[in-house]
Amino acid sequence: MADLEHKEPTEYVKETIKVKPVNKRKLLRRTLITASMALLFGLIACFTFLVLEPVISNWLYPEAPPPVVTFPEDEEEMEPEDMLAENMQEPSSDVITEYQADGVQMRLDWTDYDDMSKSLAKYVGIVNRSMVTVTSVTYNVNLFQDIQTYQNQSSGMVITENGVELLILADYEQIKDAQKIMVTFHNYLEMEAVLRQYDTATNIAILAVSLSALPEQSREELSIVSFGSSKRDDLVGMPVVAIGNPMGTGVSVGYGYITNDGTPLKLIDRNYKLLLTDIQGSPEGSGVLFDLEGKVVGLITNQHKIPHMENMITAIGITEVKGVIEKMSNGKRIPYMGIGCVDVPRESQKSLGLPEGVYVTDIAMDSPAMRAGVNQGDVIVRINAKAVRDVEDFNEALMNLSPEMEIEMAVRRQSQGEYKIKTFEIVLGEAK
Repeated sequence: MADLEHKEPTEYVKETIKVKPVNKRKLLRRTLITASMALLFGLIACFTFLVLEPVISNWLYPEAPPPVVTFPEDEEEMEPEDMLAENMQEPSSDVITEYQADGVQMRLDWTDYDDMSKSLAKYVGIVNRSMVTVTSVTYNVNLFQDIQTYQNQSSGMVITENGVELLILADYEQIKDAQKIMVTFHNYLEMEAVLRQYDTATNIAILAVSLSALPEQSREELSIVSFGSSKRDDLVGMPVVAIGNPMGTGVSVGYGYITNDGTPLKLIDRNYKLLLTDIQGSPEGSGVLFDLEGKVVGLITNQHKIPHMENMITAIGITEVKGVIEKMSNGKRIPYMGIGCVDVPRESQKSLGLPEGVYVTDIAMDSPAMRAGVNQGDVIVRINAKAVRDVEDFNEALMNLSPEMEIEMAVRRQSQGEYKIKTFEIVLGEAK
């Protein structure tokens, strides 16, 4: 009992758990290895899928090859007569035209019209050899110092050569502000041209291209236009072809007839004949009217239009303007007097007692004629030694003169009920 009472207290074993320190470097290395392996296996999986997936898909689900693309070969074109023969044995009445002329009855069927169309197309190809495309080039610098180029195209025609230069008649309005002028011939040869002369009244200009710069073959292929006549008695109703740029876009052509040749175009110092046609074109068009003999009968103008006929092509008669073209082609300046005039009709000569000559209707302000004392109502009867009976005489006399030349002009002026002779000394100016 005593032993039990004096027993010492029991002692318990105590343990202390220490946290193992973390090796950060080792942990980082394992993390990088794990991420690298994951990335590597991912790349391998993607590559395997991309490479093997099409192969497996084609093996499991084979596709049919796409059809071969072919285009049908050109079929041999059937001639119109063969086409007609398949549908009818003989031409029907609706393709036959019968008419009587000069007592002779004529029959035309579709083959005649087809032949005429082909002949006209061939004719246009021949005449176009004398036509050119005139390109006006201008330059402008914008706010960003970039150079901008602007081009404007019109038509022209080769009128002659002088042994040194090839001369081309062009539309002055389209090139007056040009910094560079290019001329494209029918064979697509492009040459630079220079402005030699111009006339604002008729809106025509003479361009020159150096003959020495033209290739020999191109010189042989070129054709120079022939001038016809706008004074023919059979002008009204005559078929004409408008060639150049009559439709306002590129090289174009129009067929029709002259409907009127009696419309006068009254300008200062010159009167012209305005030819009206039934060819519908552009108000901005340019070009030439040819007769069916390949001769020029008029220069298409867009400056002088008849009211309510703005879309109909009009032209200045070539005969009346030929003197100006010849003078400009020779490098001569156009004289300027400043007079608008008309013929004195024979009826007025008898009924009103007017003398034969040219009646002055207008005097340009500050013109040589005004400074010399010529008045409206005067009748011009003589320029130097040449008698003036009509406007044609006046135009011819003036075209034989030169700027700065002093001339003597005789007129008849009404005074106290009669026309008395009066002379003026006039120093001519230069037309612009």
